[in-house]
Amino acid sequence: PDPASAYDFIERANKLSKRFREGGCTLSYHHHSHEFLPLGNGTNAFEMLLDGLDENIRIVPDTYWLLNSGVDIHDTLLRLSGRVSILHLKDMAFSDGKPVFAAVGEGVIDWQSVIRTALGTGIRHFVTEQDDCCGKDPFDCAAAGAEYLRKNFMN
Repeated sequence: PDPASAYDFIERANKLSKRFREGGCTLSYHHHSHEFLPLGNGTNAFEMLLDGLDENIRIVPDTYWLLNSGVDIHDTLLRLSGRVSILHLKDMAFSDGKPVFAAVGEGVIDWQSVIRTALGTGIRHFVTEQDDCCGKDPFDCAAAGAEYLRKNFMN
């Protein structure tokens, strides 16, 4: 990514957000890790998006992509407080020293503290997803993540 493409995206997203609001809808933005790469202008695309996107555009953070980017999940959730209602839950494991996707509860993320922080910032919707199941059945991964969350967070 480069600053010019980030500015272009911000302009187009803000126009689209206005149209969504006029129709009674809300536009959301889901990041990955490339938004956190330095752009050469002293910032990164994620910072540019936060500064430039209409405050009505909701941010949908993703736990895996935050961790993969080297960004602190808790600090990011706290910083985005009030702008997030949905959090994508995705775990990270390691294979041959490289990060890989894992079903929620089968990786390295401390879900107790992440969920506590998320609830404290007003997040009320949690979506489990997995970009790659690493050879496992996607439905088994979804069921394992849902069961972990049910067992550990639903009383």
